[in-house]
Amino acid sequence: MNMPRREIGLRGYLGEAIVEQWLNIKCPSCTIESQIIPKGVDKKGGPYLDFGVIKDNNVKEVYEVKTQDYILRKDFHINKSLIYIWNNKNIEFNVQANKKCFYGSDDLKAYLILLVPPNDNWLNQNQKYLKYVKLFSEIFNDPTFVLNKEKLYSQTKDDLEKNIEKLRKPENGKNFIDPFFRQRDGK
Repeated sequence: MNMPRREIGLRGYLGEAIVEQWLNIKCPSCTIESQIIPKGVDKKGGPYLDFGVIKDNNVKEVYEVKTQDYILRKDFHINKSLIYIWNNKNIEFNVQANKKCFYGSDDLKAYLILLVPPNDNWLNQNQKYLKYVKLFSEIFNDPTFVLNKEKLYSQTKDDLEKNIEKLRKPENGKNFIDPFFRQRDGK
């Protein structure tokens, strides 16, 4: 498949937004936290999971949404946080944005959501993880889920506005634009 990289990134963004809508409908009495990680996992290499479903101050489910790399049908590696959850019990989680801490419930479930099925090589090497993989088609075939396109458009517009402003006036930690120009231009 020959797809422009920009479209792949957009599909990833939309995939996460759609899964978030689905989770809010599927779990109306829960809080959905984004960018959640088990405490025992090294934060290097992008191990944060897209969503944690919180009920009664416990993580009931976690989801990692992948639409980019797997569209190209490449071999892929599973997020190390998912593997950690699948192989451990009594897990404590942190949320990246607000540093909240939650404990995993006794019946904690962790899922990888893919746009397309993994390739044969991955299937042969990861049979034990197949029960944790869901496809986007399962979300769209969920009879309780109806995509709210207006909400998706509004959310996308808001995110576009914020990110256009970040492109206009970028900040990266302590590295601000003005000191860069002063140093580069000698002013």
